[in-house]
Amino acid sequence: MFNFGHVKKQLFFLFRFMKKKEDRILLRYHLKRVGLKTPSRTRIVYCCNGEIIHGGLADRLKGIISFYAVALQCDVEFYIHHTHPFALEDYWVPNEHEWRNDTIRFNPFRDRIISNIVHKYKAGINPVDWIDTKIPRTYFVYSNADYLHAIFRNNDKVLLFAIWRKYFDRLFKPSFLLQKALDEMPTGNYRVCHLRFVGILGDFADINPRRLSEEAVVQLFSFLDAKLNELQEKKSDMPLYVLSDSPRFLAHVATNKRVRVLPGTPKHVDIQSKENSLDDHLKTFTDFYFIARSQEVIALAMPPLYESGFAGISAKQHQVPYTLIKE
Repeated sequence: MFNFGHVKKQLFFLFRFMKKKEDRILLRYHLKRVGLKTPSRTRIVYCCNGEIIHGGLADRLKGIISFYAVALQCDVEFYIHHTHPFALEDYWVPNEHEWRNDTIRFNPFRDRIISNIVHKYKAGINPVDWIDTKIPRTYFVYSNADYLHAIFRNNDKVLLFAIWRKYFDRLFKPSFLLQKALDEMPTGNYRVCHLRFVGILGDFADINPRRLSEEAVVQLFSFLDAKLNELQEKKSDMPLYVLSDSPRFLAHVATNKRVRVLPGTPKHVDIQSKENSLDDHLKTFTDFYFIARSQEVIALAMPPLYESGFAGISAKQHQVPYTLIKE
């Protein structure tokens, strides 16, 4: 039945939503995929389609896990529409929860778009408050924020990590392609050291335009070589694998016989290559599981390096001891 009140509220929402350039881009995208069918239940669709910057794999997982939690709290349906720069099911397929649904379309008279790509978390926000279950509609969500502490009103990291792992395991298991690659990974006991350069070496596509001079790179590599040797000497009975977002640094450290590296070239999940083959981003996922299966994770984040959410979230998956070194 036509409800003028609902339409009026929806028009007001669309008018407010179009104030930001990023939001106008998302609205134009969804207006090309319109459907007027009304869902029987409210549903949340987490979206990654390349229309805006979504962040890396760790950022996307924050949004996915958070809004899966929102869906459970609100007793609504939950789906994932991840097409950029790859279809998520190429690497992860549904485990206990079926999150694939390609039939969902945007109803401009009813549905909502939540644009929540944050660069600095704001306290006091609980995304559960954004979902109105009284009117069946679809919420198309764009988010890179971890809201578990707000959703569960709890800052106990042990509890929140346990919830994270439970929800991740419900949602995902490796695809055949990923599992085959994981079966070929090194096994046994090992430690991992992760370093995040975010493009400062000029060899990794990222949104950060900053770049070090060659003189600064030489000095940095010399310092990091000494640091890695120091870490390896502390537990010389266990191999130390070095993982990084920098192909240049990995090539450099591969000459160090005291530590080990994995094959492949790292690429940022938010950057689509010209070839766009399945192998392009396979290393991101194999590195993710390799970290999770280690006995210890050490993240070097002293300046000019950056803290890695990727390494921290990977360690969460199997409660791997995690050390962050900032100085």
